[in-house]
Amino acid sequence: KWVVQFYKRSYIAISRTNFVLDGIDNLSGKVPESTIACLKAELLCIRSFCYDQLIQYYGGVPYIDHSLSLEDMYYPRMDRVKITEQIIKDLDDALIEALPDRWSKTDGGPARFSKVAAYMLKARIYMNYATAENGWWEKAMEYADKAIAIAEASGHKLADYDLTFFPSHTDGEPNCALFSYAGEYDDEWIWSHQYNALTD
Repeated sequence: KWVVQFYKRSYIAISRTNFVLDGIDNLSGKVPESTIACLKAELLCIRSFCYDQLIQYYGGVPYIDHSLSLEDMYYPRMDRVKITEQIIKDLDDALIEALPDRWSKTDGGPARFSKVAAYMLKARIYMNYATAENGWWEKAMEYADKAIAIAEASGHKLADYDLTFFPSHTDGEPNCALFSYAGEYDDEWIWSHQYNALTD
């Protein structure tokens, strides 16, 4: 069941991003161009993340980059390598630069893709699919270094973690607010969303 649910929910997220991306240019002249560029970057990061997850679990999958209609809905599986190349192209540096270094708590905080999160995603994709032929390890290091520099400059840092050993849980437990509701906006989080057991 989990295998099917993950696949379906990934394509639901992809279809929603495609729907917005298809019409986002209609906002031109109504909202600042910087806002449109930022939204595009966030949406492409979400779509790229979804495809990266899909190809890790399933290999080649249908790659869809627009809203489907009844006449346009049959797509074969695309090779994993081609999807990887496409999502890297979607994570264009110029578009990523439209994102803020870090979102404020009032703007969604770590639940939204920031410049740091986007560059880390790009670094991870390069690293995961690096081979001797494509030499992507260098690209992975380049984008990881870029993300780390922006993260440090924008105040990201590791959370305090009490590693005191207790013989049993009744004597005490390690103390780290990072994984509690109190740590939802902790400086360590780069991209995260608080889990809600009540959400289907």
